[in-house]
Amino acid sequence: MRLLAEAAAKRVEREHNSRAWLAWHIAAMQRMKRIPDLKKLTVRDTTRPRQTWRQQLEIMAQWASKRNEWLARQEKMNGR
Repeated sequence: MRLLAEAAAKRVEREHNSRAWLAWHIAAMQRMKRIPDLKKLTVRDTTRPRQTWRQQLEIMAQWASKRNEWLARQEKMNGR
């Protein structure tokens, strides 16, 4: 339960910080004479091609394989 409460508190803190950041930037941009181009403000590079579902499936299969190997080692170490 403590872990859930800590996670919820961190989520609330992140949300608050996000809203504070947004409010600060809105106020700052209202005072600007020229508004920067939206492309300069965005973080994500939208020119990058998206993964196909087959690529995503392959990555998930690789992850699952590594996870199963790790679980098998853990079971072996615990004598199961």
